[in-house]
Order: sequence, then structure tokens, then C-alpha cells
Amino acid sequence: MIHIVGEYYVGADEACYTVYQKKKAVREGSETEVAKPIHYWNSFEKAVMDAVELYKRRKLADMDGELREAIRALETVNNELRDILRVVRG
Repeated sequence: MIHIVGEYYVGADEACYTVYQKKKAVREGSETEVAKPIHYWNSFEKAVMDAVELYKRRKLADMDGELREAIRALETVNNELRDILRVVRG
């Protein structure tokens, strides 16, 4: 799996690209990391874009503040990911 941003990853197999969300889980008293499949795509670019959108939504869902703060947070995410997406799109 390839780490995209935050807790979002993309994996690939012969059939598709899968967006995963990694989370910590407690099983039988011990903590482990699990990768939950979220969406399936036919192109790497779409999978990366989906992971980015999921990350943005999660970031906004976790916020409790002013619109100006939300815009700043999204601008920061967009700036951080611009170069990654430029490489993916070719």
C-alpha cells in the first residue's frame, strides 16, 4: 500500500486500485493496525483523488470554528498535495 495523506492509503491488484483507511483496533486486549477498504477505482489517479477528498472531508468534519479557519485548513491541504497530484496526473 502507498501512503497518500493522513490515514488514507492506496493499494493495487490485477483488477483495481483500492483506497484504504488505516485505523487502530483493539483485539483480545492488544492494539493492532487494520486497513479498511473504502472505495475501488479503475485508475491510480482517481484513487489518489478520492483519498485526498476523503481526507479533506474528515478534516472539515473534525473542525468546529469559523469559515475562514476551514478555508485556511483546506488551502494548507491543497498546497501540500499539489505536487503529489501533479506527478500522478503526469
